[in-house]
Amino acid sequence: MSPQASKIIVEMNNFVGKERAKLVLNVHKELTTTTPRDTSWAANNWVSQIGTPSRVTVGSRDNVGGAASASQFSLAQVVGTLNVQTDNSNQDIFISNNVPYIRPLNDGHSKQAPSGFVQIAVAAGLAKST
Repeated sequence: MSPQASKIIVEMNNFVGKERAKLVLNVHKELTTTTPRDTSWAANNWVSQIGTPSRVTVGSRDNVGGAASASQFSLAQVVGTLNVQTDNSNQDIFISNNVPYIRPLNDGHSKQAPSGFVQIAVAAGLAKST
């Protein structure tokens, strides 16, 4: 492969990594801001991860504690990895929420958000990324 072709491939991979990072940021922000809030535990437990979905929750309904900072840390870590390491461009990115009542919230249990707010937030985040 010519040096010019190698340079183009590196530039394309960098571009793709930055676009994926922007997409993750936009979707994560939409999910966080549109999740109904009582204690903020559900809103603060959106966790972004490369490779496999997160299986943890941070804090509890009664003690939200570090849920927001843990969620932001995981998001920053994923975005940083995507921006720096182009070899992750083929790995899936997951944005998970393992709070036990996230499904009932998405099914319309809360009057603060419509049924299907997760799908609406993901669509809005994707639209902002294009």
